[in-house]
Amino acid sequence: MLRCYRIGALLRLGRSSEAFDEAGRVGLGAEHSQARFTPEEAGDSIYCVELLQKTHILIVIAGSAHHRATRLNQEALESARAQDRHGDQVELLLNGVVIALAEGRIDAAKNALIRAVGIAEPRKLRRPFEDRKAMLANLVLDTRPQDWNFVNDAERIFFRQICERLPVPRQAESIGEAAQTAPGSLTHREIEMLRLAQAGLTNAQMAERLEVSVSTVKWHLYNAYAKLGAQNRASAIAIAKSLSLLTE
Repeated sequence: MLRCYRIGALLRLGRSSEAFDEAGRVGLGAEHSQARFTPEEAGDSIYCVELLQKTHILIVIAGSAHHRATRLNQEALESARAQDRHGDQVELLLNGVVIALAEGRIDAAKNALIRAVGIAEPRKLRRPFEDRKAMLANLVLDTRPQDWNFVNDAERIFFRQICERLPVPRQAESIGEAAQTAPGSLTHREIEMLRLAQAGLTNAQMAERLEVSVSTVKWHLYNAYAKLGAQNRASAIAIAKSLSLLTE
């Protein structure tokens, strides 16, 4: 069990080669075909069996064997559902997010994350998301606030709280605000960005003034353009002015 925890910690730290070496020593390496373990092999503990399986899947994912990782992860997910192991379901769904992102399937990654939030929110299971901060940050940056279709406000708030702990807190703010505005309407932050753009500030100048990153500025402007149906900054400002959105 301790070695499984060590392997997981090494992977989270990005020390993959050390994790592979450790996994190989206990028969969990990506080259091992075994994906099912008996209680006898795991010290007569069902919990240990589950831990071995999850660790093996992490190693296979880290080894970029995506097709095999998908199969193993799905099998483990079905088992976790049958046994009502909600924490494991969240972890395995987040594995699915990692696999989908590695394959460039953004929509699949987003849908897996939404499902994970749906299971985690009623039980306040935040730790699995904490362990995947870098991955979640990348996904948030590759999506728009209106892309996140959560079932209810509780899930949306839960996800916003998770995002606020990521390196992209302003995107989290947009997610929360977008949920409260009508389709096509602009959030307070998007209007603020357009007002600064109207004043002639560049993206870099806006970032410095608002003490945010340039990527955050681009994020809000991109969403504002999409909502207004604008192709560029000038047309977005013109449309916003015609709708009286830039008046104080």
